Amino acid sequence: MSIVKQYVMSLIAVLLLVGLSFGLIVSFNLIEQDRKYLIDRLDELDAKYNTMQQQVMEATNKQEKVLMLMAVYRDGINTLKEQMDDNNIELIESLNELVDNQEMMADDIEELSATGGYGVITGELMPMPANLDEPMDEPFTEEDFVIFEEEQFEDGELIEEEVEGQEMVSLPPNEPLIQEPAPVFACPERDRSVNLDRYIRRLEFSTTTSVVLNYDVIEGEIQNMVFTESKGNTGRRLYEALERYLLDSAMIVEPEGRECRLPFRIVVE
Repeated sequence: MSIVKQYVMSLIAVLLLVGLSFGLIVSFNLIEQDRKYLIDRLDELDAKYNTMQQQVMEATNKQEKVLMLMAVYRDGINTLKEQMDDNNIELIESLNELVDNQEMMADDIEELSATGGYGVITGELMPMPANLDEPMDEPFTEEDFVIFEEEQFEDGELIEEEVEGQEMVSLPPNEPLIQEPAPVFACPERDRSVNLDRYIRRLEFSTTTSVVLNYDVIEGEIQNMVFTESKGNTGRRLYEALERYLLDSAMIVEPEGRECRLPFRIVVE
């Protein structure tokens, strides 16, 4: 009985060891399968992460490009706005200048209409111009014309022919040329009846403004107008107004004048 019992006990022990070993092997296989499954899932998640990161980078790059384009468009819009503002300012200045010219022309037309187009009216009458269409009282005759004949020479000497009714006149000897005197330079005087306010009344001055208009008189005309010593609210409109005032008010005394000056100053308190 004891031997059978030992045999049974040994058999049971062997069976337990075999079952335990088989269970361990099955467990190891299951753990290995789980490990491989987790590794595959991790690789898939890593691939998805890389894909999402690449998409995020592409979206970031696109956003940066969009921001750059927006900055370029914004700069272009600001530049166009500045150009439009400058064009509007130039257009307004041109319109104001056109209005000033129209008012000046209207004033000139009023002055001309008041005097009948003859300037300042005096008590003297201008002589009537000659009418070439009217017949002449005394027509021309042959005696009114001088007939030039060809001069005749003989042996290198001029043959002088006497004409009846005409006397030979001996010309005086050549006299030395008289040197012309040096030209007299004088700046024009200004017509006090021309009011400067008529030319600058549409201009605005926010501060004390001064400028000097330099010019020359050449052959009776004002030329070489240059502005210097500009201070305050000076600009193209003021320069053009002063040029028109000078041309309208200048009374040229001598045909030549150099380094003439027209100072302008307006005080704003």
